[in-house]
Amino acid sequence: MRLIFSFATLIYHAFTCVAYLSPLVGSVLADSYLGRFKVILYGSSIYVLGHVLLSFGAVPTLGLDVRTFFDYGGLFVIALATGAIKPCVSAFAADQFTEEQQDLRAQFFSFFYFAINAGSLFAIILTPILRGRVSCLGSQYCFPLAFGVPGVLMVVALLFFLCGWKMYKKFPPSRENIAGAVIRCIWLAGTRTLFGRSSKPVAHWLDRAAPEFSSEMIQAVRSFVNVAVIFGPLVFFWALFDQQGSTWVLQARRLDGRIGWLTVLPEQINILNPLVVLIMVPVFEGFIYPCARKAAMGSVRVLHVHDNTMESDYHELVRPNTVSILWVLPQYFVITLGEVLLSVTGLEFAYSQSAPNMKSVLQALWLLTVFMGNVIDMGISGTHIIPEPATEFFFYAFLMILVMGIFILLACRYTYVENGEEVQPTQKKEHVISEDTTC
Repeated sequence: MRLIFSFATLIYHAFTCVAYLSPLVGSVLADSYLGRFKVILYGSSIYVLGHVLLSFGAVPTLGLDVRTFFDYGGLFVIALATGAIKPCVSAFAADQFTEEQQDLRAQFFSFFYFAINAGSLFAIILTPILRGRVSCLGSQYCFPLAFGVPGVLMVVALLFFLCGWKMYKKFPPSRENIAGAVIRCIWLAGTRTLFGRSSKPVAHWLDRAAPEFSSEMIQAVRSFVNVAVIFGPLVFFWALFDQQGSTWVLQARRLDGRIGWLTVLPEQINILNPLVVLIMVPVFEGFIYPCARKAAMGSVRVLHVHDNTMESDYHELVRPNTVSILWVLPQYFVITLGEVLLSVTGLEFAYSQSAPNMKSVLQALWLLTVFMGNVIDMGISGTHIIPEPATEFFFYAFLMILVMGIFILLACRYTYVENGEEVQPTQKKEHVISEDTTC
């Protein structure tokens, strides 16, 4: 479509925002009305439709207005379909494990994240080849093929998914609007707490939502609120992490991409992230997680502060394109270590700490932190309110130190939930995610 760079960036961030907001809708449909299996099935079908629209929009013989309609329509449909798939796939797969298989379930989230990044790496390599090295329909490039092949692969994946439908555990939805019930419960308890409408002493402020809400529902909402508070600081992690596709690419453009006979383009540097993930996930799962899982979500912040400090060091006042692009390897390696530590444990944490009728909703809340991180990026990096790149990176590093302290305090006060009940550290079973976190 020959978009200018700034407008293309706007479209990219808009697509990302919809893709990470729509899981809220998909999670409500899964937990309240349709169930996770049906939402995945319908969402995957709509996802294929989005790729069909994109493929038609890339046909050069069509009129500009028609192509624009198909392009934006396809992107919007894919973003919505992503919302149906993202919060349900991991929760649905975790549903297949019993409570006695919690160790295996924790390992599954590692392999799940490994598979996601394997697909990402495959797409990063294959899509530019299909687009740039194949000519079709009288054009030098073949965008219809680049968009069409992922659609075909999605159909194949959907067929594989359907092959096992008789063997899946399919938990029925609650048949009530979970999101609405959570909001009403918090509102009722909050107003009674703030305005003194209930003088009866309670163990927790949410208990003031009784008798309108059952004790089981109040406990589920307590778990939701506690996890939401823990997830709050993680917004800043994703604000830093998602700069790999924006400010880090701009940083790579200032560096010398020549490595011997090979020239690395700035955009190609992003292949490092999924590649390192594929290497480190098995290492972490085999050697590190069994020994240090309880420290994972805290240590990730130390790694990320170090990463942003290294990033700022590269912005010395030297002539552009005289520093080798190899100098960005340490920051990519460190940020990927943080990603592996946080993402795998975060997915399992969201699942294990949620009530049975809120599994998808908590996964959507996890994805919402990515959306909020992108909003921060748009407000700081996107507006260039900090003109010097090095100053901006130091600002992010300072912000991360501050947030790290807040996160540690919140983690120390957190009480784990097992089988819907809060469990004190001395009473907890020893398993990979519910270890002693007292400080």
